[in-house]
Amino acid sequence: MNFQGVELAAITKLAKMMVDADGVVDKRELSVIALELTRFGVTREEAEDIVRAADSFEVSDIVPTIKAMDAASKRYVGAYLATIMASDGEVVEAEVKMWNIVSLLCGIPDMSITEAIEVLHELN
Repeated sequence: MNFQGVELAAITKLAKMMVDADGVVDKRELSVIALELTRFGVTREEAEDIVRAADSFEVSDIVPTIKAMDAASKRYVGAYLATIMASDGEVVEAEVKMWNIVSLLCGIPDMSITEAIEVLHELN
């Protein structure tokens, strides 16, 4: 998988929204975001640019960006969000609701949290 520019910014915006979904920013959740950016070869400087771009993204811009991705990329996004959600050891209703809504709007395939985590681990 190879994400660039707008796609990375949209995915990062969703990741940040997932971290904020339960009202508690946990270092483990932030570590998942940093690890995935690193996995895509993003440098620290580039990560700062991506985060700034993500912050400027409107939620309404995320849906068409993710929806336009191929099935494997959408599956990755769903798995990534679920992994962030579970990384602090506690999955709360607000996070699950956000994951379900994003999945529905963006055409992300259905999967359990366990399946999602396995998908992300297979890719790494």
